[in-house]
Amino acid sequence: MSGSEDSLLRFIPQMIGAMGVLIAACSLAWGLWSYRMTKRHEYVTGLRQTVSDCMATCERIRLLLPYDLAHEITSSVVYSKEMAFVFDELFTKFFQPEDEKVGSKAELERYLGDEFEPVGVSIHTPLTDAFVDLTYSTTSEIEHFQSDYPALYRVLYAVNYIFIQITRHYRGKVRDIEEWRRAVRSVFEKHRARINSPEELQSYIVVYFVNTLEADRSHYFQAEIDDHIEILNLVAKAYMAKPERQLLRQGRRERNEDYAPVQYVTTEQDLKEAEKGIQHALEHSDPLMLEYNNKVDHITMRRQKGKGEGIYAT
Repeated sequence: MSGSEDSLLRFIPQMIGAMGVLIAACSLAWGLWSYRMTKRHEYVTGLRQTVSDCMATCERIRLLLPYDLAHEITSSVVYSKEMAFVFDELFTKFFQPEDEKVGSKAELERYLGDEFEPVGVSIHTPLTDAFVDLTYSTTSEIEHFQSDYPALYRVLYAVNYIFIQITRHYRGKVRDIEEWRRAVRSVFEKHRARINSPEELQSYIVVYFVNTLEADRSHYFQAEIDDHIEILNLVAKAYMAKPERQLLRQGRRERNEDYAPVQYVTTEQDLKEAEKGIQHALEHSDPLMLEYNNKVDHITMRRQKGKGEGIYAT
């Protein structure tokens, strides 16, 4: 066997070995690339699903608000066992008294100021618990994207938090001693002659609180809800329409902006900060940004007015 043949025989196994290493390296690179693409796709799908779920949850909560939530929160307090003695005492002393002097308006005012003290009642009903579960589960879901999409996170959190504020306002009002005094005075002055039992007194108190909470909702909170939902729809539509690659690029653009710390409670400040990143998602469209800014301005002015009226609850 000549030298050249011998060299060729030695070269062939080496070449085959090198090709095997190359193929293995390519397979590994392909596997890593495929894994990365799969994880990226799963991440983007999760982001889209979270935005979609947030929209659906906010719509479900919005539909629960008119009357139902106010009635259930109020009823859970008024008809609780802890409040039974309070209503028995109120009815006996002021709505069916044996001595008219004892049951006078002046005596009622003295009683309300010195003796009246509604019992603190824990508020847990199927509807209120479902309301809390919906809002806090949404909060938990959007937390996953706080660092990657800081502008989008601020929008989603602000919209969800307005519903948390409403439930806190409702709960606070039905536990407020001054509101209870106003409720008793109102029922005493307007309906005293019609009330023939503690149960009827309870019914009138429920009606008072439901009407009061509904007035707060229609006068203030409904506009808050509408503006926040419109902001959510505007922003969500822009994000959901982006292809996967553009959506990832949007995250990088958001992270490159400098933001003030998240305020959480003063959501109008968070919405203003979110504008820095949202403008990229809206592709610097003047009409869309103008609509976004107008809604934020409406919320800011309403919050200032609401604080002056004592209705804004954090």
